[in-house]
Amino acid sequence: MSNTLKARILDECRPEKDGTSLYVLVDPSRNPALLTTAQALSEEGSCLFLGDAKKEFEDDAPWLFRCGDDGELVRYLIEEGLGKRWAVLIESDQEFPQLFTHLRKFVKIVDGDEDQIFWRFYDPFVIASQLPFMTSEQRLFFFSGMRSLGVEMGGKAFVRYACQPDGRLHTRILEAVNDTVESSENDIADVREIPTDLAPIRVEGARVRPMMHFTQSQIDAPLLYNRPALVEHILETLDDDFRPSVGQIDQQVLDQMISHGVSLAMFSYRIQDVEHIELFIDFMFRIAPGWHREPRLNQVLRADLSSAAKFERLADDDMASAWDDAETYDDHREWLPAEIAAQVDAKGDVVR
Repeated sequence: MSNTLKARILDECRPEKDGTSLYVLVDPSRNPALLTTAQALSEEGSCLFLGDAKKEFEDDAPWLFRCGDDGELVRYLIEEGLGKRWAVLIESDQEFPQLFTHLRKFVKIVDGDEDQIFWRFYDPFVIASQLPFMTSEQRLFFFSGMRSLGVEMGGKAFVRYACQPDGRLHTRILEAVNDTVESSENDIADVREIPTDLAPIRVEGARVRPMMHFTQSQIDAPLLYNRPALVEHILETLDDDFRPSVGQIDQQVLDQMISHGVSLAMFSYRIQDVEHIELFIDFMFRIAPGWHREPRLNQVLRADLSSAAKFERLADDDMASAWDDAETYDDHREWLPAEIAAQVDAKGDVVR
C-alpha cells in the first residue's frame, strides 16, 4: 500500500479554513477493536443508532466522531485502515450536535417499494456508489452543512466529494500510480443527465421529505453500472443448493459465466433491474442454462413489458409445459458468449 498516497490523503484531509472541523463516520462492524480505538483518539462521538436499533446492532452500529486537532484518529484510520472500508471522512462547519442530527436523517431511507430500510451511507463503497445516482435535490439535502466528504476507493485511491450550489457533484481523485500519486477532478451532473444506453434510471418519486426516498432504479444503478460489483452480488445471493457445484468452477470462468448471463438479461431481453436479473440467472442454474431459448418463454421475454410483468406472465399456469420443455436446453455452452461457445463442443472440449 502506497505510503505516498497515505501522506497525500492526510494532507487533503486538513480542514481548509478556520471554523471547520473534521469528522469521521466509523463502521465498527469491519473491525471489533475499531470503536474502542476511535473513542480513545477522538474529542467526542456518539452512535447514530438510538433505542432498539442500537440495542439490536450493538457494536456493529455506526458512530460519528469529531477529530481532535492532533489528527491522531484520521492518521490511524488512513495508515491502518485504508482499503478496509472502516470510515467516511467529513469536513463541516457545523458543531457536533447539529451534524449528528443531520446525519441521523439518513439512518433509514424509503426504497422503491415504500419500505423503510437502513442505509449504510457510512460505508465508503456504498456512499461512493450512490452519490452519482442522486438527483441534485437529494445531493444538496444530503450535503447540507458538509463542505466535503472523503472516501477510499479500495486501497489505491481516495475521492473527495463536494456538492456544488447547483447540485453537481465535484470529485477530486487521488490515485496511486507506481510510486507517485496522480490527481484528477471532475463534475458529475444530476442523475437525469446520465446517458441511459446501459440502463434507464427512473427518478419519478425521488424526494427528500419527509425522508430521503430513492427509487428502485437509483438503488439498483450502482450495481447495474458496475459489472464486477453486480457479478459479485449475484454470486453472493445464489441459492445454497448451487454452491457445491459452483465452488468447483474456476473463479475467473465463473465470473465470465455470470457476466454473460447478465448481458443476456439486460441486452437481449431488456431486464434492467437487479431483482429480475438475479432471477434470470437463478433459472439458468435451476432449470437449464438455455431456458430462455424455449420459444414460448422467449416470446414473453422479448415482449414490450416491464421486467416484473414478464416474470408474472412466465409464472402463469398455462406456461407449465413451456417450463418442462425449457429443461431440455441444458447445453452448458449457453453459459458462454457466442464467439467462445463456437470454439468448444457439448463436452467442453476445444473444437479442432
